[in-house]
Amino acid sequence: MPKDVTTLEPADDLVENTELVLFHAKECYVYLIPPRRSAASYRADEWDVNKWAWEGAMKICSKGEECTIRLEDKTSGELYAQASVRKDEPLPIERVIDSSRYFVLRIEDNSSGKSRHAFIGIGFRERPQAYDFEAALYDHVNYLNKKKQAEELEQEYQTKPAVDYSLKSGETIRLSLKKVNMLRIFLSVSCN
Repeated sequence: MPKDVTTLEPADDLVENTELVLFHAKECYVYLIPPRRSAASYRADEWDVNKWAWEGAMKICSKGEECTIRLEDKTSGELYAQASVRKDEPLPIERVIDSSRYFVLRIEDNSSGKSRHAFIGIGFRERPQAYDFEAALYDHVNYLNKKKQAEELEQEYQTKPAVDYSLKSGETIRLSLKKVNMLRIFLSVSCN
């Protein structure tokens, strides 16, 4: 039996409740990285990139305004670690300065009731995967920025008083139109 039209969810709610996979890499490597020595950026050559601590899959999933970077086991799909991309906060990734395939990821653990975080290195075998990973994150951030801008414009439109362009009592409009011989126009169009 079809649902009554009044009971259907609005399209916006449907979009907000749908989880989208923005990026999926079947091969991602995790590295235990040394603490940062100074204010300088991280360097992948300080890690032993041939000896990773974990290998698995990576997904970037978004659901409405929420976005998470998930590191999962390749076969079972069990969650290894995750990072959240939050609105109006810096991204949880930082590029290393000596390679385009490696990043530092700020992962979070809220399972014990306390919020804890750690920094790990992540890497991809191929450069295009690293580019797609970064592009997916920036696409989500751009989506959030455009959504915020659209909400601000809508609110501005709603609060702005409507302009009355109607004619007031006693006002008239006078139009001066050139008299056109319709027979001449018809003949010139039909002859061509």
